[in-house]
Amino acid sequence: MERVCKILKSASWPVLIGLVLFAWLHIALITRTFWFDADGDIRSTIAGYGDIPLHLTQISKFAYTNPFQLDEPIYYGERLSYPFVINLVSGLLLRMTNSWSFSVLFPPLIFTLISIWLLFAIYKKYLNKSWIAYTALVVFFLGTGFGAYPHISRAIQEHSSIGAFVETLTKENVVTVTVLDAHYPNQNIDFGAPLTLSLIHQRPFFIGLTAFLGVLYLILRLGEAHKRRYIIGAGILFGLMPLMHTHSFVAAAIMIFAAILISIIHHRPALVKTLLIVALIGAVVALPQLYFLIGQKISSNAGRFIQFRHRWMLQPTIGSVQFPAHATP
Repeated sequence: MERVCKILKSASWPVLIGLVLFAWLHIALITRTFWFDADGDIRSTIAGYGDIPLHLTQISKFAYTNPFQLDEPIYYGERLSYPFVINLVSGLLLRMTNSWSFSVLFPPLIFTLISIWLLFAIYKKYLNKSWIAYTALVVFFLGTGFGAYPHISRAIQEHSSIGAFVETLTKENVVTVTVLDAHYPNQNIDFGAPLTLSLIHQRPFFIGLTAFLGVLYLILRLGEAHKRRYIIGAGILFGLMPLMHTHSFVAAAIMIFAAILISIIHHRPALVKTLLIVALIGAVVALPQLYFLIGQKISSNAGRFIQFRHRWMLQPTIGSVQFPAHATP
């Protein structure tokens, strides 16, 4: 933490102002995705029609029942098979504050700010110059956001204010990654909206990104000094990720495996040993969580957890390839 603070202090004032503005943009987007109207009704973006009720149900469960009973609040008799940590945090906050808005919005806001902070520190460490690190940060978060150009262009032509533009983004929840009515060969040739906006209703994503960047930062520090606190910190944080965000855990596992291979190629046996210890600590911490999440599915006849799906984009589902009427696949 002290190291990250030093990196931020070394940044120039224009870059620091840019970081503040970038953080404000995400705060503005997130805070407009959940609110109560004048009649006391809960409002959200249209894309949250399924996700938000799921999350609110879990938050209610953790707030108003025993938070240590990990049963599924929607399907009676089932146990939770969803990375629920962020909803548990919101539930405990709701239990303490009795404020829905604060409890729902505060965790993703905090994790977003920490992610921006950590990512800038990582880029600054290896790119040296603050403005290059800031540019890399923006590209990371908005790298799929070139598809936002038509929306920005329209806002400029219509002389929309920044507030109106943000309201349009949050109400429509602009996601241009998948164009559902696109036809081959232009199927899905597009770019996405800002990262946190695309995944705004995938609440575990926020804590997952923070944990992933935390593991990455500690592993990068291990390349300089094999200190025990970095090893233990990286291993425990990595191991806690399955119930935070399972996809981020898989990504972190791939990252650690790649780091081990690179260390072997560059003949750094000490670093290989250190990374293996990180992986071992993470595995010990993660295995009970993985069993809780998927063990029941593996041991039952509900179907294989991992399946090979050939030509899955041709199956009739959201985002599937749509061939012209006169063509055949």
